[in-house]
Amino acid sequence: MRRKMTFYFILMMVLIFGISSFSLEAFAQKKQSRTTKGTTKGSVRHSEKHRGNKGRKKKARRGNRRAERYEDARDRRRRRAIIRLGVAILTMPRGHTTVIVGGATYYYHGGVYYSSGPSGYVAISAPIGARVTVLPTGYSLVPVGPTTYYYYYGNYYHFDPVANGYIVIAAPQGAIVPALPNGYTEVYVNRETLYVVGEVRYRPVYRDGVLVYVVL
Repeated sequence: MRRKMTFYFILMMVLIFGISSFSLEAFAQKKQSRTTKGTTKGSVRHSEKHRGNKGRKKKARRGNRRAERYEDARDRRRRRAIIRLGVAILTMPRGHTTVIVGGATYYYHGGVYYSSGPSGYVAISAPIGARVTVLPTGYSLVPVGPTTYYYYYGNYYHFDPVANGYIVIAAPQGAIVPALPNGYTEVYVNRETLYVVGEVRYRPVYRDGVLVYVVL
């Protein structure tokens, strides 16, 4: 009887130990599965977030390029709409102003200067020394050495605090401008094409893939 009880006791202990081992192993496997699943989800979320950031940056770059193309196209349309240098008009546009330089009378409207002649008012390059209180819309900043000038439609300005206005100056040598006015002419010098506006010569060059013009 005692042997039989001992046998049942041993059998019971073996069963209990086996069940406990199985439960612990199953619990460990379940926990590992949850950890792996969580890591996978985290990786997927990180990957999706990374792709989302790249997508947003790509869209932003496309938007910037579209804005730049729009600005360039708008500037081209604005320049084409401006009168060609050397062309005469019968009457000055409403809102023009009179500019006196060295005793001579000129007229100014929309960033363009005019002189009176037998056929009307002729669009010209700005007379050196002319003064305006406000720069024309669409002007460009042109740094030359330590000095920054203002450029619009073939004319260069610098601010004079004494006169409290912008004074037309001669084209600074080495200045780089984004566009030339309508009415420039082409000349060929030493097998090179140059552009002439008034008495100023320009050399066309590419900077960062963009065509610009350098004052010679």
